[in-house]
Amino acid sequence: MESFDRNDRTGTASASCSQEPLPQRSVAPELSRNRLHFRSTGVVAVVAFLVLLITAPPLEFYLESADHGFQLGVGNQVLFGWTPGIDNFQSYGPLVPYTSALGIRLSGSLIGETLLCAFGYSVALALVFSIVSQAANRIAGASAAVAAFLLLARFFKWYIWCIPLLAIFFAYQYVYASEDRSRHRWLSGCGLVLGIGWLYRFDVATGSLAAVAVIIAVTGYRQGEWSMRWYAGQVVRLAICFAVPLTLWMAYVAWYFGPTAPFDYLRNTVLAAQGVVTGMAQPLEGHAIPATYLFVIGTYLLALAIGLRRQTSGDAGPARLMLLVPAVIGLSCIHQALHRRGLHHLLQVAPPTIIAAHLLAVRFVATAAAAHHWKKRLFWSGVAALYILAAAQAAWIGMRVGACDMTGAAMPLNQKFAELHDPLNAGWDRPAIQAIRRVRREVPSDRPILVFPVGPQLYFFTERRFSGRRNAYYPQVACHATGGRENLAEIRRDMPSAVILTWDVWGELQCVEPDEIPADFPHRDVARLIREKFRRVAYENEGLVVLLP
Repeated sequence: MESFDRNDRTGTASASCSQEPLPQRSVAPELSRNRLHFRSTGVVAVVAFLVLLITAPPLEFYLESADHGFQLGVGNQVLFGWTPGIDNFQSYGPLVPYTSALGIRLSGSLIGETLLCAFGYSVALALVFSIVSQAANRIAGASAAVAAFLLLARFFKWYIWCIPLLAIFFAYQYVYASEDRSRHRWLSGCGLVLGIGWLYRFDVATGSLAAVAVIIAVTGYRQGEWSMRWYAGQVVRLAICFAVPLTLWMAYVAWYFGPTAPFDYLRNTVLAAQGVVTGMAQPLEGHAIPATYLFVIGTYLLALAIGLRRQTSGDAGPARLMLLVPAVIGLSCIHQALHRRGLHHLLQVAPPTIIAAHLLAVRFVATAAAAHHWKKRLFWSGVAALYILAAAQAAWIGMRVGACDMTGAAMPLNQKFAELHDPLNAGWDRPAIQAIRRVRREVPSDRPILVFPVGPQLYFFTERRFSGRRNAYYPQVACHATGGRENLAEIRRDMPSAVILTWDVWGELQCVEPDEIPADFPHRDVARLIREKFRRVAYENEGLVVLLP
C-alpha cells in the first residue's frame, strides 16, 4: 500500500512520480487544527444569523403561509400532549413538531420559531462556506455562501438543507482523517447526526446514509484498505450510531403507547408520505425549469464522472474525492425534487449542487491557468466560461423563488418583532386576526376545533388543538382509505366546537345539502360532517368563515 503524506496540501501520494498538478488547493488534513478556518466559519455563521433575522418574514407571512403553518400547527399540538406520528398522520419526522414546540414554549410567541429557523439556516450557510473554502479557497467559499443565501428554500426547510450538508462535512473529515481513531470518531459522528436527521426527514437522511456508505467503499478501495471485513466494520459502526436516535424514539413510543406503537408510527408516517408523493406530484412546466433541472443533474453527473476518473488515475490521495462526495450525496437526495417537480422543491436539494458547481468552476479555471499550450488554455477557458454562464443562468432562474419567504427586510426590526411577539394585538383589522379572536372567545381552551380544508397555522394562533388525525386537507392529497376512515371516526369521537373554513369553501357548501355534496368533492366525508353539524355562521369575511354547532 502506498504511503501518504497527509500534511501535503496537494493531496498527492508521496510515492507517486509524475502526477498531474491539482488545479485546486486540497482540504486541510484536520479541520480542527485550522483555527483561522474555524474563526472564518464562525464569522459567517454569526453574520448569516443576523442577516436572516433582518430579512425574516413578518407576521403577515405567518398568517397566510399554510406550508410554514403546518410546522407551527403540529408544534402547537405537542404542547397539548399530542405525539407526532401516533396521534396524527404526518410525513415529517417527530423532531419537526418538537423543535417548533420548543420555540413556542420558550418564547410564547412566533419569535422562538423565527430564531430557530434563522439559526438552522445560518448553520447551513456556514457549512457551505466551510466545505467550499476548505476544498477550494475562501473566495469560492464566500461566493458559495452568498449563492446559498440567494437560493434559500422555504424559511422552515432549514433541516432539509442541513442533513446533506452535514453528511458532506463529516464525509470529508472521514476521508481526510490522519489516524484510524480520528476516522472512527468522524464516522460515528456522521452516523449520529444522520440518525437525528432521520427524525426530521427520514427520506433525506436515509439517502444521505446510503451515499456515505458508498463514499466509505471508494475511500477504502483507493487507499488500499479494502476488504469485505474492513468495509463491514465501517458500515456497522456507521449504522449503529445512525440507529441510536431512532432506537431512543421508538423505545419512547413503545414505553408510552405499547409494544405495537412503533409499527403504528411507521405505518402512519408511510401513509402520509404516500399521500403527498402521489397526490402532489406535478410535471415540469415551461422551458426554464427543465433547463435548471438539467443543470443540477448534469452538475452531479459531471462531478461524479470527473471524481471517478480521478480514482483510476493512479493517485489515491484524498483530494481525489473532493468532487465525488457532493455528487454522490446530491444524487441521493435528488428524488426530493423529482416527484414534485418545481423550483421550490429543486431548491430543497440545492446545497450539494452549490458545492459541486463551485468546485467544478474552480477546477476548470485552475486547469486553464495551469495549461502550458495555448490551445489547451483556450479550450479550458472556454469550458470554464460556458459552465460559469450555465451556473449563473440556473441561479438566476432559481432566485425567482429563492428566499421568497424572506420578505421582512423592508420592515423596521423592532416593529416586526413586536408583531411577532403579540400577533393578536397587531393589525387587528385583518380578517384572519378577527376570526382567530372570535374562535378564542367562543371555544374553551380545552376544546378542539377543525380547520377545513387548509390553514394549519390557525391552530397555532387560536391555541386550540385539532379534531381528527389530520391538520390539513389538501384537495389533491387523498389519505389512504383506512386512514380516511380513522380520521373521520376520530373527528366524530372528539367533535370540534368550531369549524374554520378557508379557501372560500363555504361558498360551495352552503348551496347544497349534506347528501348533495358531489362525490368528487375533496375530502367529501369531512365536508358532509361539517355541513350536517355546523350551520351557524359566527364570522365571515373574505372567504374566511367561522362556523359553530
